[in-house]
Amino acid sequence: MFINLANTDIPFEEYWMSKETIDALKFRLLESEGYLEVYEMHKRLDPFDKHCVYLMGKKRKLYVLIAATKIKDDGWSPLLRMLEVVGDGFRRLSDDELIQFLTELYERNPDKPISEEPLPIYGPMEKLIRGFEEEVEDIVKMRRSEKAVKEDPPLHHYEAYENQHKSRHDDFCAYLKTTEEEKVEIKRIMRIVMKKVYNIDYEEEVK
Repeated sequence: MFINLANTDIPFEEYWMSKETIDALKFRLLESEGYLEVYEMHKRLDPFDKHCVYLMGKKRKLYVLIAATKIKDDGWSPLLRMLEVVGDGFRRLSDDELIQFLTELYERNPDKPISEEPLPIYGPMEKLIRGFEEEVEDIVKMRRSEKAVKEDPPLHHYEAYENQHKSRHDDFCAYLKTTEEEKVEIKRIMRIVMKKVYNIDYEEEVK
């Protein structure tokens, strides 16, 4: 279901687009994202819809948010994907960028989910949600690694040589473990994303 939120989330006159422009955007979106179906580009809700597609804006840029609601027959589809409209094409945001985008949106208005009604979550969908949570875990761990690189002072060449093997092994073992602080951050991100996009409480609905 293609939903244009320009008149509620952003000043409509600032992003006004003709029907022809929106139709062209839908066509390019279908070309870019092969898992979407033509009927999902209509505004009306269809019982066969497997995705909701939202047109959003931020800092005079347009974005498309795609949220899966049912698992596809072939078993593959991203839970969430966000694209920036760039000229006649799209730039796909990384999962980290998507999380930051939704977090900022949530923090500005935590009481206004993107979906007015809770989006349905069907049994097999939990697999996609768990997969997304694993991606969030990797992102949180990556932030830890990036922070460590910035904070650790450089070693002298002889220290680097002596500690190279041990350091890599220790870093890998440490990376595999999720700290309690990181677990809290992962749950925080999942609560924000699921509430903002799906209008559901993560711990209550997904177990």
